[in-house]
Amino acid sequence: MENNKKLGSSGIYELAAKGDIPALLRIVEESPHHNDLKFAIRALGDLKSQEAVDPIIPHLLSQFISVRSAAIRALGEIGNARALKPLTLILENEKDPSRFEALDALGNFDHPAAIKALIKVLSDPSADIAERAIVLLQNKGNPVVEPLLAELQIAETGVRQKIIKILGTVGDEKTGQFLMEMVKDTEAPQVCREEAVLALAGIRKGWDLDYILQSVSRPLPAEDKNYALRCYLVTLLGETGNKAVTKTLLELLLNKSEELRVRYHAASAIGRLGDTGAVEALIGFLEDSREQTLKEAAFEAILALNSKRSAPFIVDYLKKDSSFMDQHKLMTPADM
Repeated sequence: MENNKKLGSSGIYELAAKGDIPALLRIVEESPHHNDLKFAIRALGDLKSQEAVDPIIPHLLSQFISVRSAAIRALGEIGNARALKPLTLILENEKDPSRFEALDALGNFDHPAAIKALIKVLSDPSADIAERAIVLLQNKGNPVVEPLLAELQIAETGVRQKIIKILGTVGDEKTGQFLMEMVKDTEAPQVCREEAVLALAGIRKGWDLDYILQSVSRPLPAEDKNYALRCYLVTLLGETGNKAVTKTLLELLLNKSEELRVRYHAASAIGRLGDTGAVEALIGFLEDSREQTLKEAAFEAILALNSKRSAPFIVDYLKKDSSFMDQHKLMTPADM
């Protein structure tokens, strides 16, 4: 093959189809045609050629953006650790237009250095970079748990929130226990405690049910007007599948001195909990309450529980108050 001969995409794809790695490597090392370089580099990436790593790395500095992009992508697909440092340098350069591609390439590696690089950019000034890093770390699963837990203890609040969000999708029981302790820590930033509760709903392990029940049962201090954490904990109770928490949720719903939003979340949690034994209490509440928002939440819960008692009550109730008919797209009582 003549070194200066332009092959074009069809010629290079033909070499790739044959698996002719030596010919492709000669193009990468010697061809003056940037389109041929691009196609050859892509082909070597698709073939996951380990011997192509060193010849491809210099093309990360190409003046042609298409060649640089092909090199970044190929190195990510090949997955050789020798590419980690040059890819990380691109990612860390906030002025490099190819850093997003370098981030995706690093996302293909399970190497500790790649995970470290992804964690580092959780604090990146670019929201797009930071959000993409979250997704890539979530996709990696268990290998990222220990590095994230270590970073969680030293990171600033904004990064801690992102780490907790990731742990909610990849964490195990140990992670759940760690996050539960964060929820209990009144010195921890409120936003991190709230994010930890949301993460616990995803992990579904390591919950301290006694603490949660005690926490939502205690009235908030008069000076504490932040009800978000309380609402999240109440919502979490609805995910336990434990009918023993029904009593606490009903008490919150029926407590007129409790914050309205907490009572609303309690009604919703009862519906998700699946305890049909709560239907009678919900019916009684719905008939007595004058608060429309809470009535809607209780009605939703009754529908969700779908017990034998629910259907006749719903029919009778809609005869008296059809305001929920359109909202829930229900048939009229005459149609039932």
